[in-house]
Amino acid sequence: MLHTHDILQRNILAIPSPANREWLELAANILWKRSVNNYDSDQRGGLRIGWVALNSPPLWFHLIPAAATIGQLARTEARQEFALPDEFRDFLAVFNGPLLFRAQSGSAHLGFSGLVEEQDRHDASLVNAVDIELDNLASRLPHLPSGSWKIGRYAWDGTFVCMNDSGYVYLRRRASNNVLRKWISFRSFLLEELARLDEYFDGNCLAKDVSVSSLPIF
Repeated sequence: MLHTHDILQRNILAIPSPANREWLELAANILWKRSVNNYDSDQRGGLRIGWVALNSPPLWFHLIPAAATIGQLARTEARQEFALPDEFRDFLAVFNGPLLFRAQSGSAHLGFSGLVEEQDRHDASLVNAVDIELDNLASRLPHLPSGSWKIGRYAWDGTFVCMNDSGYVYLRRRASNNVLRKWISFRSFLLEELARLDEYFDGNCLAKDVSVSSLPIF
């Protein structure tokens, strides 16, 4: 079995764009730091990084599903008639809908949706993503414009992370599409939020102050 970090590196090296490989490497390094608290992988290459405060059974800080394949991405785009922005497409080809910063609550302080094969959907031995297609069909957000997708959410209060077809990322609530905060690109959003949330937790993967919101400033 490949070393966990080797799996991330292999997936990043398969990305055609050097610029995207660079920021994906930065993201992987932030997540991999928590491997000092242990790590594991499933038979498909899904990753579990950071054993929260050595809980038993293990509660993993970062859950990263097996990378989305080129075929999966192409089929999703064809079915949805929606071309994923390059940065988010390459993110799925490495991290594929990770659940990040889970801490003692077990809820992802920042969780993303990804691609899931039908035969894997109910396999408890695998690290699986929330299905981004079902998430935007069966439970599509009210008032979400055509060409926009819900791609993630914050556990603190259920604030949603959305992205439009030009690639910018914004936060909104369920009831309206009012923009709470906006980033010009998925890359800038991800790197800013990974660095900020990583600082929010201590070396045992526990919140430094549970009374302080883990949301970004609006």
